[in-house]
Amino acid sequence: MTVSTTTDYTDTRATIIRDALLEIREISPVDQVADEIGEIVNRHLNRLIKSWQAFGDNLWKKNTGYLFLDVGVSDYLISENSSQHFTSEPYKYTSLSADASSGVSIIAVESTANINSGDNIGIVLNNNTRFWAKVDSTGIGTVDISPSTLPDDARSGNKVVFYTNKTKKPFNILSVNRLTVSQSFRNEVPLTYLSYQDFFELPNKNSAAVPTMYNYDRQLNDAVIRIWPVPSDFTYDLSFVFQSVFFDFDTNENSPDFPQEWYDALVLNLAVRCASTFGKNVGQSYANLEKRASDALILANSHDNEQGSMRIQPENRRLR
Repeated sequence: MTVSTTTDYTDTRATIIRDALLEIREISPVDQVADEIGEIVNRHLNRLIKSWQAFGDNLWKKNTGYLFLDVGVSDYLISENSSQHFTSEPYKYTSLSADASSGVSIIAVESTANINSGDNIGIVLNNNTRFWAKVDSTGIGTVDISPSTLPDDARSGNKVVFYTNKTKKPFNILSVNRLTVSQSFRNEVPLTYLSYQDFFELPNKNSAAVPTMYNYDRQLNDAVIRIWPVPSDFTYDLSFVFQSVFFDFDTNENSPDFPQEWYDALVLNLAVRCASTFGKNVGQSYANLEKRASDALILANSHDNEQGSMRIQPENRRLR
């Protein structure tokens, strides 16, 4: 007996919908799924996975993001159309290797490693702002940002960061660290979460110091990260752990944005949702289906738990 040695089995929207309809005997094994029926079931399928986002664990959807802070700014709009800058890709850090004057489009940097045409580049200027442009090309120790030009002078040693793509709006942000990075040093310090109400009640939201607290405001179309106090220089940026949104099922060829151990739960719970639509939510077979769907969901969720750390410390009790 031999095994296949492959582990890349996947389902598609078409197979998930077909198997769910087979479960409730809305079609027979030789039937094709009518387009109108497929559209109805696909709506159920997308609503189902969107509701499962509320479970909140979804370890395979956790990622690390980076937010580049601005001096004196507390609110950062997390949106692909935002003027602020953030990414879930490892970003590149370097610094200017020579002074750069206002109006130039070519700057000298310590390293151009892994910097590509089209990357976003953020250059700290002498007026305590960060100027963003696009990389046009790189040379030996230089970066060309044409047709953009520096709006102010920048001295040698000023911080320069690069990244390629912004990330999409997160479903949720789980933790935030204050990030300090240099050519040879990286340090992260957790920030304390503030509720929206607590942040709203801060008397001076523009107080400048080392950021120690954050709030995440998940709005309908966009999202906002707020920090306090606001930074007074460009020493710090943020790293954050976020839960990304489940991808939609748009076409029959789309694979599920789920690990393989969730496939049973997808099919069976979709069948339960569709049963009432097609008048199949009666009898013992439906009761059995509900039980199987519930068990499959519990099993899938049981694999979606992160191993935690346990810290033990002695009780500090003063003897009398």
